Order: sequence, then structure tokens, then C-alpha cells
Amino acid sequence: MSWKNIKSFLILLFIIINAYLIFSTRGTILKKPTITYINSNIMSQVSKVVKNNYNVDFSPEIVPNSVNNLKNIDVTNIIYTAKFSDSPYEAKINGAGFEIVLKTDTYSYNENNAKEQVRKILNNIGIKQNSFVLESYKSDEGLVCNAYQNVWNYPVFNGKIKAVCVSSKITLTGTWYITDSGNSKLPDSNAEMADITSVIIDASEQCAKSDGSKAKITSIEYGYYVTSHDESIVSKSSPAIPCYAVKTDEGLKYYYDASNGKPIKQED
Repeated sequence: MSWKNIKSFLILLFIIINAYLIFSTRGTILKKPTITYINSNIMSQVSKVVKNNYNVDFSPEIVPNSVNNLKNIDVTNIIYTAKFSDSPYEAKINGAGFEIVLKTDTYSYNENNAKEQVRKILNNIGIKQNSFVLESYKSDEGLVCNAYQNVWNYPVFNGKIKAVCVSSKITLTGTWYITDSGNSKLPDSNAEMADITSVIIDASEQCAKSDGSKAKITSIEYGYYVTSHDESIVSKSSPAIPCYAVKTDEGLKYYYDASNGKPIKQED
């Protein structure tokens, strides 16, 4: 039997198990109109399957216990917004992203003054303080601050700005998306979400090593992915869809449409 057939059989098997548990446990797995609950016992079985068939380690604890059934939202690339165009900075547009190089009066950067200046710059180009998480680290480039975008506390996986802070200069590069500022309510939906079992099995198959050595899935996150995002394509408005992001110990990332379980993209 080929691996493809084995994978299809396993997916069908877990769907049957899933359905059985719903009726036999009277609520061990629940699907409310706007929330999908994920059964930890099934995830434990999935962990054994991917270890035995693909030699991929994966801890059931990294799978969220439940997810809101998010619906697609419309976003606008920040480079098309008035606030960005009217900002005091000169930006170079690179496909869907941008680069801003600023001269500063700061000769030595540390985590505190670097983050303070980066937050100020982001605010000046139209990025609200509550729409990102800012992390910093030292590298050969200088002190680096990465702003990771989120919407309603859900990550937007391809919304990121990197700021490199060196003596008297800050260079920002990245891509960012703006949502409807008037919509403050989390956009939930009663649509069915894909069974995460199929996502985990497919990601395990993709990251399995040809030499048979062990691979490991280190995180599974739930958020949004802007589908028309491409470094070489400029698109003003785009849909952001609910997405699972699976990451391995070697830094590989696999993105899946959470509504149907289909792969979106792989990143090294």
C-alpha cells in the first residue's frame, strides 16, 4: 500500500473515530456554532500514528484545545493607505512590501530605546500599538526588532516588519495589512472547520526525512494568512483566511487553510 493510500485510510479512520466519540461520550467533542473543540485523546492517537509511520515527533499538548470558527476578512496592504503615503518617511516599495531607511540621533541602541523608536515609527505609518507583538534580539546586523501582526489577538502569519537598529540608523522592511478599523468584534462563523487530524498527518508526511531520521513538529498555531501575499505581486485588497501554521524543529513552516485543510504554502 502506498503512503498516499495509507494517509487517506488514516484520515478516514480518524473521522470515523471522531464521529463515534461524539455520540458515545455525549459531549467529549463538541462543535458549537462558533467554536470547534479538539479532543486531546484523539490527538494522542494521532501522535502515535505519525511517529510510527513517519518517525515524526509531535506532542498533543501543542494543539489548541479549541478554536473560534473564524471567517475570512478583507485587508488592505498598508502601502495603499493614506497614513502610510502621508508619513514623514520616504519608502521604497518592493512588490507587496516596503523599505524605510531613517537617520537617527541615537548612536547606541539597546532593547528599550530601540523598541521605543520602532513603535513611534510604526505609529507614524498607521500601525496601531495593539495590532502587533514586538520582539528584539542582537545579531550581526545590529539590534533587530521584529513586529509580528495580529488581529483580535490572532497572528497574521505573513504580516511582519523587521527593524534593524545600528548607530544613527534604523532600516525597516516588511509587509503589513490594515483591517476595517470600525469592526472591533471578532468575526466568527458557524461554518465547519477542517479536521486538524488531516493537517497534522499531511505536515508529518511533508517534513518526514528521506533518510529515516527523526523529525519534530514543535508548534501548531491558529490565525490568519493573506492569500494573495506575494513579494512580487502588488495587491491593494486581499482576503485573509483562517489558517493553521505548523512549524518544525528545523524551521520549516507549513500553512493550511483551516476551512478545508488544504495546503497553502511551505516556507523554509
